[in-house]
Amino acid sequence: MIQSIKKAVSYLWDIQVDYRESEINGDLIVFLSKGRFQLCTANAIYSFEDRYDNFANIFRDHLDFGLLPGQKVLVLGLGLGSVPITLDKVSPGSWEFTAVELDEAVCELASIYGYPKIISPIQTHVGDAIIFIENCQEQFDMICIDLFIDDIMPEDTMTIEFFNQIAHCLSPDGIVIANTLAFTEDHKKKSQGFFRDKFLKAFPKAVLKHTHLNNMLLSDKRYLLSDPTKKEV
Repeated sequence: MIQSIKKAVSYLWDIQVDYRESEINGDLIVFLSKGRFQLCTANAIYSFEDRYDNFANIFRDHLDFGLLPGQKVLVLGLGLGSVPITLDKVSPGSWEFTAVELDEAVCELASIYGYPKIISPIQTHVGDAIIFIENCQEQFDMICIDLFIDDIMPEDTMTIEFFNQIAHCLSPDGIVIANTLAFTEDHKKKSQGFFRDKFLKAFPKAVLKHTHLNNMLLSDKRYLLSDPTKKEV
């Protein structure tokens, strides 16, 4: 009963439900907002279940899932698990998730507030995404990249070398989806420059799609639905 009341109230204003102090991300605050758990830092929203619009809009409105060669998904940067949660809404229980997250405090919060809402199996690695990719011995059908420290994209994850290594971890005809900031003019210029000068070098068929307040970089424009009403799963 109390939980139902809190959920209803969360549609009027956010309710703080948890807090962690992280050496990596600083303050980590979990809110109940609009009936969903939201993970925030001082300057950024890390996760918001299926309302994490950067990825959610791509999944719901733009991506042709019928082209995926398989269901293995690598998530670099976990949050509370918005990417797996949203994909499970697209095709419940059909995925095989691997998540890599540097911050152990984020993983702990995800296990409490995110994982109970994920139907498909998920394996979590606590560690550096760059090291994981360097040592990766398997391939994935979709690689989702959401790597931030607060509202900063680490420079060592925005290199041609890193995305060339990402390409080696991608199944033939698989897709990479990378989240980049675009809510200020400086962010937009940096995102567009990174897409033009680096991402396209690793993925010549790539496309940039603006969603919500960010730019989403997709490694293969063939995945974009020509008619969003004809979505396949």
